[in-house]
Amino acid sequence: MISPEGGEASEAKADDESYYQIGVGAKIVATIHNIEAGIELTDLATVAATAEKKELAGNISFRRIGINGKLTEIILPGFTKKLEVSTVLEAVENMQKIQLLLYSDDDVSIKPSVLAYSVEEMEELPKHLLGWVYLGHYKNKSSFLTTSYNKGKQQYRVSELEGKTLVTDVQRNVRADRPRWPSYKLPPRPKTVKEGCELKVQRVVELGFDKYWALVSKANECPFVE
Repeated sequence: MISPEGGEASEAKADDESYYQIGVGAKIVATIHNIEAGIELTDLATVAATAEKKELAGNISFRRIGINGKLTEIILPGFTKKLEVSTVLEAVENMQKIQLLLYSDDDVSIKPSVLAYSVEEMEELPKHLLGWVYLGHYKNKSSFLTTSYNKGKQQYRVSELEGKTLVTDVQRNVRADRPRWPSYKLPPRPKTVKEGCELKVQRVVELGFDKYWALVSKANECPFVE
């Protein structure tokens, strides 16, 4: 990864324990169409040599993240080439040229972007926290929370939830994190709490188009479903 300063891409820690990696970058991406057991995939040059022996088929492409300009488009074009030793060597050489261009060509424009982010696993959350639950889709924060989280309790507006205790009327998935910009993918490996679990809301966030998630802790003995 290449940052505007020429070192590692910078990191920014959000207030809810997520690390974002910010910077610009260039990637060599190899796509393999067929593969047999025992072929070493950790070394791109070896993969290319294997492809030339007809033991696998694939192609190679280049991706620029936050780096633009006419010369960069020539050096790292967006089209795909056949996976061969020569194309891998060309790609590595061009990656080095791109790095030099960051400081020597006025045509190159740099716009730092989110390159990656990581979140804690469920087991790494602070002990007082249970995780994140999806509250639902609401028109705005003044909307009343659906009864699926109230179960006969007082009905709250979304804007009033922080510090309040909700009771689940069905089993609910709990995740170590919420979906995040820029991909908004659903965090993997959820755990499930049972019906009747009391959840104390620590924080509420709005994501995407009026979708709300809450960071919760346990207000009673609330085991995960095995």
